[in-house]
Amino acid sequence: MNNPALQRVLSFLLCALMCVTLLPVSALAEDEPAEAPVVEAVDMEAPIVEKPISEEPSSVILSEGEVSEQAESVEASLAATQNDVIEEPVRVVFVCEPTAAVITVYDAARTDANGGALVIEAETDGSYLLLPGDYWYDAQSEGFVPVEKQPFTVAAQEAPLEIALALTPIPAQTAFIEDSSQVISDEVLVFDNNAQEVLTEEAETPISGTLDLPAVIVDIDTPENLFDGYAVQEMNELYPRRPVLRTPKNAGGSLSGPPAALYQESKPLIRQIADGERESTILSLSFVTLVDNKNTWTQEELGLDSLYTVNSDGYKVMKSKEIVNALASKLDLRSVLTALLVDCPYEMYWYDKTVGVYPSISYENMQIIDNYTAVTFTSAAYIARYTVASEYQNGGPYVMNTALGQQVQSAVSNAQAIVSAAASYSTVNKLDYYRQRICDLVSYNDGAAGGGVAYGNPWQFIWVFDNDSSTNVVCEGYAKAFQYLCDLSDIGSATCYTVTGNMAYGTGAGNHMWNIVTMPDGKNYLVDITNCDSGSVGYPAKLFLKGYDQMSNDPNTGYLRYTFSGVTYTFDEMTSTTFSEADLTLSATDYGVVDHIPGDVNGDGKANNKDVTRLKRYLKFHDVEIVEAAGDVNGDGKINNKDVTRLKRYLKFRDVEIH
Repeated sequence: MNNPALQRVLSFLLCALMCVTLLPVSALAEDEPAEAPVVEAVDMEAPIVEKPISEEPSSVILSEGEVSEQAESVEASLAATQNDVIEEPVRVVFVCEPTAAVITVYDAARTDANGGALVIEAETDGSYLLLPGDYWYDAQSEGFVPVEKQPFTVAAQEAPLEIALALTPIPAQTAFIEDSSQVISDEVLVFDNNAQEVLTEEAETPISGTLDLPAVIVDIDTPENLFDGYAVQEMNELYPRRPVLRTPKNAGGSLSGPPAALYQESKPLIRQIADGERESTILSLSFVTLVDNKNTWTQEELGLDSLYTVNSDGYKVMKSKEIVNALASKLDLRSVLTALLVDCPYEMYWYDKTVGVYPSISYENMQIIDNYTAVTFTSAAYIARYTVASEYQNGGPYVMNTALGQQVQSAVSNAQAIVSAAASYSTVNKLDYYRQRICDLVSYNDGAAGGGVAYGNPWQFIWVFDNDSSTNVVCEGYAKAFQYLCDLSDIGSATCYTVTGNMAYGTGAGNHMWNIVTMPDGKNYLVDITNCDSGSVGYPAKLFLKGYDQMSNDPNTGYLRYTFSGVTYTFDEMTSTTFSEADLTLSATDYGVVDHIPGDVNGDGKANNKDVTRLKRYLKFHDVEIVEAAGDVNGDGKINNKDVTRLKRYLKFRDVEIH
């Protein structure tokens, strides 16, 4: 190194570093920096990097302002170092009742890798070593009301910091009683005699609290396979022209007063739970609203002889349990629950009717007024805990697995889109479009072939419309999906129904499910969507609106048996006894000829990009054949490039109609 200026700068830097290292802590506390002028020749803003080294020696002299700036920078660094040294952690000890409570501490100023609050780990003795700053904690213990996000501040100190807290006990849940008649009479809810009474020294003193009521269990007959029924109902509610499940009941219409209000408030919440829009099955409603905004009641209105009793010390004690009991009876939960189960059996597929509903009333500032003849309160909540059946729970008896209802609603939406896309088609084209769309959406589940999947699985038709290529189905899915699309549609005088039996020589041979469609000509035709899918014996439409080749009776059962293009179908006992002979008598001829499938320009039974290619070639060279009716894609009576554009858009977005 032969540059004197550079050597001098480096010497000054080394000297400054030694001064900082050797400087005593006591000197740092002084207002004046100790022997700091040695820094005056140091330019810490990088003269070495920024300026080229000249051949001629030059001197480097800092201005007075630059020296002062450098000195302040050194002082700041030293002050920060001093502060770091004195910031010692403080031991924080939680003294909690009950002692078994679980405490979780969070740093209010820092987050974890996922952006959530940073959890502080406890020491082996349960205490926490925390630097001065802001924090918050959660506390929970079984049987107690949890404490959440309680803030606290740790200041610098030598002694441990104690934080004392006491959790509030949750009122004991009334024990389950199997015989509901012992719990609920026709008129009044009967309380558990062992429940703790809330006492006050004076009856006039306002009190607040929560009283759990006994479980309400209504044992009425409801349909089997409730989730299946709910799913079917959802599909058919889009077009209720032909309801297939039941005649809607209106048991709620027989209610009046507060029970009617409770029914009306509960029903939409029940529906939200079924649809996957609500996770909690604990319904909390304003009691005052349910009883027509009435918050003052006389003892006569409550059906009580007195609102208080006198204890051994001569104090008037409010009969809080009896009062709340009488208030609860005004809502008549038993009648409301019965009406909900009658009117909404499928929407309550998730509800465990063997365990029941656990109600409670939480009240604020209840007190006796008017010379001990009336009771009033500022507010009250009526809470009903509907028990979720174990197979539909998501972590607790009152927490619903919302994914189930959401999948049903998604399937409903997708099915609606298919129906809407074909709304302008003729009946026969509409049915054939449904065949095509079902086969496009799903494939046959070969792993479930041979009878491994029992009929009645509600997911079979949901999987057709869930837009998930991994969820494939057996014959039940194909048949039900076609049935539902027909039920959702206006197909004129045509009627579709689903039948079961045995099928031989086709996909899914053995127990089988398929459809029969009565067309406007009054004749019945076979529709087997399963065997119209790719790779099947009837692909693409050889077993669609088909007339039979042979008809006979099965020699063993006597039931009707038909043969179509080498595939044999024999009705089973359920179908043979459910439907009339006229329903099961099929046509000996096919249903005419499907005039054309919209967009199927090349006539292969499907509308896809091959049809776009065929139509382009036809318009350019006229050296290929097309189905001319399908070539007029936009329905303007002409075949031109506008039809190419319409078909391409339809295939890509499905947001336009084709003809």
